[in-house]
Amino acid sequence: MDRSSASRNKTRKTSVLIVDDDPIVREVLRARLEAADYEVMGLARNGEDALKLAQSLGPDVILLDILMPGLSGLEIASRLLSSGVKSRCILVTSSIRDSEINEALTIGVKGIILKEYLIDLRECLVSVIRGDTWVCGERVSDAVALLKTYGVKAGAAKSKVTNGKRFGLTTREQEIVLLVTQGCSNKDIAQKLGISQDTVKRHMTHIFDKVGMSSRLELALFAVEHRLVPDPAKNA
Repeated sequence: MDRSSASRNKTRKTSVLIVDDDPIVREVLRARLEAADYEVMGLARNGEDALKLAQSLGPDVILLDILMPGLSGLEIASRLLSSGVKSRCILVTSSIRDSEINEALTIGVKGIILKEYLIDLRECLVSVIRGDTWVCGERVSDAVALLKTYGVKAGAAKSKVTNGKRFGLTTREQEIVLLVTQGCSNKDIAQKLGISQDTVKRHMTHIFDKVGMSSRLELALFAVEHRLVPDPAKNA
C-alpha cells in the first residue's frame, strides 16, 4: 500500500446510517454527527428502507429508533445482525424497559442511548467503535455488573463447539475468562497475571476460537451460562 492510500485509510471518517421515522430527529442526528466529523451515509424513515440501505452501504454504525411504524429498531437490529452485517447497531430511544435492554444486548446491539441525552452521542459512538458496549449513559466494561443490573440471559450466547466440559480451555485461558467477566482490560489482565499484553491478545484469540464468540461481552455471557465462572446473580 502506498503512502497516500495509507493516509486516506488512517483518516477515513466513521460512517453512520440514521434510521428514525421522525424527520426532525433525523436532521438533529445528522447535524450532530456531521459537526463531530462523522460521515452520514444515509437516512431511513422505516425498517424496510433501513434493511436495504444497511446492506447496500455497509456503514460502520447504524442508529436505530426503537419505536417506529412497521419494524421496530429491535427487529431491524435482529435481522441485520443475524444476516452477518459488520455494522454496529445503536438504539436511540425516548424510553426503554429492562426487558428490551436484555433483548437488545442478547441479539448483539452495542449501544443504547436515550434521546434526552444526545449530548452523550459522540461518547457513545467512540465507546462502541472501540469495542465497548454503551447502555443508557454508561460505558460497559464490567460484564458481570451488566449481568447483575439487567439480568441478561446468558443462554442467548450460543457456541458452535461442544468439545468437552471446559471447551478445551487451558488453566491460563480459564483465568483470563474470569478476569474478562470482572471487567479487566488486556492491560489489567497482563498486570494481574504477570504476562505481556501481546500474550493476553494471543490467549484471547484462542479463547474466542474455542468457544465460538467474537466479543468480550459475548464471552462473559457464555462463561456464566456454562459455569466457567461463578454466576453473578448468585453473588449479587
